[in-house]
Order: sequence, then structure tokens, then C-alpha cells
Amino acid sequence: MPLDVPLSCTCGAVTGIARGVTWANSRRLSCMCDDCQVYAEYLGRAREMLDAHGGTELSYATQSRVELSTGRERLRAVRLYAKGILRVYAECCNTPVAHVPSAKMAFVGIPHLFMRGGPGGLTRDAVLGPRVYRFQARYCRGATPEGAHAATPLGPTLKAMLSVSWDSLCGRHRPSAFHDAASGEPLMPVTVLSSTEWARLRARWASVAELSAPPGVPQGCS
Repeated sequence: MPLDVPLSCTCGAVTGIARGVTWANSRRLSCMCDDCQVYAEYLGRAREMLDAHGGTELSYATQSRVELSTGRERLRAVRLYAKGILRVYAECCNTPVAHVPSAKMAFVGIPHLFMRGGPGGLTRDAVLGPRVYRFQARYCRGATPEGAHAATPLGPTLKAMLSVSWDSLCGRHRPSAFHDAASGEPLMPVTVLSSTEWARLRARWASVAELSAPPGVPQGCS
């Protein structure tokens, strides 16, 4: 049965709802890529955002199903590259809020720190089902977890692209809590990291974590 799942940053200033959540439309994944690790270090919350393997847990949604009710003025965003995805967070407590690839794309990824559980105290497992995939294990911390994919496998990628394309064609990227309806521009201030700043954050995280990515692995995944 679809559920309306509460959303909240750590301090409670930014709140909202993800509407109509089911196991099928909000599948869970863990991304272990460099970019997600750098982002966690940028927010200063790597220890809370990343699991034992350096992965960030996300769940799928469409932009139209994410509603924010309080704290919109506290939202900020960063792009790790000039054309990177929009990574939205709450500046009050540096809680990651959403990964938004494009104003024209329905897909949005909601980090587990913003969707911690369901209504009535339901656990994430009860609301979202089991974690489905672990991607980008070439960047993982320590031993590679069982069943993880070194990169992003073709099968799940094609399936996700078809789903996202259909949702976008159906107009499920609107209304958006993150982009202006007329211009498509982000509704919050956006910082774009320089390559020097990206490298500095990556080195800082690597200094406190055992990262197993071999030399020559390309930077990031977005």
C-alpha cells in the first residue's frame, strides 16, 4: 500500500513528505562512488552519511512526489562539477536532502538521513523493502561487500533509464521542490566546486578511510 513518508533534516528545520511511496517506486540502492564520498566530506558528515564501505544509501522518487513544507529558505546546493548533478542540502545542519540530475528529469534520489523511517515508527526496511543494489564498488572502503557491482551494471542502468524517461514524459518532474517552474533554475543558492577543492576533499576523506580504488580509476560518477 502506498505510504506518505515524512522527511526531515537532522535538526527538524526542513521538513516535508514523499508521497505514494511503495517498494516498487522507491527502491533502495547504495552508491560508493568518489563523488558521493566527496559530498559527504563537503558537508562534514561523512561518518553519518557513509556506511562501512563508503556507500551512500539513496531511495528513488519522482520530483512531483517530494513536497517540502518548512525550511525551504534553508536549502542550499552544490555541484561537484560545472555540469554535475544538483546535490541539495539543509544548511542549518548540513543534512543531505536530494540528488537531482536535471529540472527536466523526473528522478530524484533521497538520502537516508532525510528519509529515516516511515509513518508511525515504521523502519526503512518496512517502508522501502531491502536494499536492491550496491554500485561503484571500485571506490569502496575496505573489503568489497558481497554482491556489489564494481561500476554501474548495464541491466539495472537501462531499466532505470526507461523508468525515468517514462516518468519524465508523463510530466512527473513537476511540480518540483527544487527548480523554478518557468525557468528550470534551482530555487536555492548553488556552489560549484573547483577541481582543486574536489581533490582536497577527496584527499581529506582518504586520509581517514581505507579506500580500495586502484590507481587509474576515473574520478567520480556524475
